[in-house]
Amino acid sequence: MRVAGERGVRVVDEAVMRSTRTSEDELARVEEIERVELDRRSRRYRGDRPRTELRGRTAVVVDDGVASGSTARAACLIARRLTDATHWVRTRDEARDLPVGFFGASNGAAAALWAAAEPDSPVGAVVSRGGRPDRAGLRLPAVTAPTLLIVGGNDDVVIGLNQQAQARLGCENRLAVIPGATHLFEEPGTLEEVASLAAQWFTGHLPPASHPAA
Repeated sequence: MRVAGERGVRVVDEAVMRSTRTSEDELARVEEIERVELDRRSRRYRGDRPRTELRGRTAVVVDDGVASGSTARAACLIARRLTDATHWVRTRDEARDLPVGFFGASNGAAAALWAAAEPDSPVGAVVSRGGRPDRAGLRLPAVTAPTLLIVGGNDDVVIGLNQQAQARLGCENRLAVIPGATHLFEEPGTLEEVASLAAQWFTGHLPPASHPAA
């Protein structure tokens, strides 16, 4: 949606702004928060050293996939589609009375939380697996559905990002850390533990499905 850099650098993806219906005021609030974080990281990484002059040098820029990039745009588009798909399902006679839960992994978790924050969202519970809930940004305080955040114990960066997101949630929530698991939960038994935790969360927070009398 937007990338902020030092010396006032600001790049905005207008297409993502339109697709997510993000207002200029919302964008400004996010930018203000991220400018503070940018300054903090600059002081931490550079210390008191002056900026390196880049004229006459070759700079190699690496996108680690954590901070920004096309995956963020994909998450925004998924959120819109998820919202539309959920409303469509609720119009179907066979699904109208069924409880709704969202399960998202990686950027899909941000999409699930973004969609769950819609005022008319019917979602009753959300589970994030190795997700990036922080990318739901200003939407997080608006989520009312009980939310479970599952992360791998060896996924240090994502643990921190989930802790930041959890602090912004006002709904019932829990952060579950699976010891020994990395980001994709490829270690033996870790995905089974994810499935068990998710099943317990959904069955504990979603009401039983109602069935019409025969």
